[in-house]
Amino acid sequence: MPFYPHPSAGTPPADNTVIWRFMSLAKFLSLLTTSSLFFCQAKRLRIEDPYEGTLARPNLEICRLVAQNEDFARRFFQIPSNEPVEGLKRIFSFEQQKRLGNISASATYVNCWNISEHESAFLWSIYASPTDGIAVRSTVGRLKEAFTNEIRQIYIGPIRYIDYNSEAIDQGNALNPFFRKRKSFEAERELRACFMDLANGIGFSDLALTENPPGHYISCDLRALIDEVYVSPSAPQWYADAVTSVTQRFEFGFSISKSSLSGTAIF
Repeated sequence: MPFYPHPSAGTPPADNTVIWRFMSLAKFLSLLTTSSLFFCQAKRLRIEDPYEGTLARPNLEICRLVAQNEDFARRFFQIPSNEPVEGLKRIFSFEQQKRLGNISASATYVNCWNISEHESAFLWSIYASPTDGIAVRSTVGRLKEAFTNEIRQIYIGPIRYIDYNSEAIDQGNALNPFFRKRKSFEAERELRACFMDLANGIGFSDLALTENPPGHYISCDLRALIDEVYVSPSAPQWYADAVTSVTQRFEFGFSISKSSLSGTAIF
């Protein structure tokens, strides 16, 4: 089973927790034709969120003190006075920490979902076209089950939203920054599936910055994954019928409905 618990991911929600993924029609067709979920390289998510996979301000302050203040470094790491600290000072320099963060973001791949019992009008507007978007409804348990035959170790957990100006991120594990985001993104209520790919011949080196692929298609069992499919609230009925017809040609039996956001008002 490729789902593994991981301290960085915290405790996943209960298996019956409802999750959503909003996408364009093109991405939905890709999902059907490849039977794969796309895991995007975390570095590429920095186009929309420059803080993706980075450390917080308190972490950088500790790094600065370790790199520039030998007495602090000895106290912080409890290093005897007869042992050198030059190696630590190099590792914790701003340049080295930035380099390591960029390598981690180049070797980490993520797939993101929204935790909610109901559709999100906010996420419809951001991640799917108002006229031809698609929303996939699943659960945490279905997501785990969908990766049964995958050989990679995939970690699943909720994002923790923190104040990057005042809250430090535990640097004890390289994946910790990838399960943290700024409070500004809290409305996304993100559940993240994540893995780190240390490619042969590249590993955790500078080559990861240029040689690692922009993403990976990870095979999954769509019948296990998908509970229901919803079409955009602004899409005409013929569009919903077309999506149903295409899906049936792939011999998938999951329900396809018009978004409930387009329903008639009660009064």
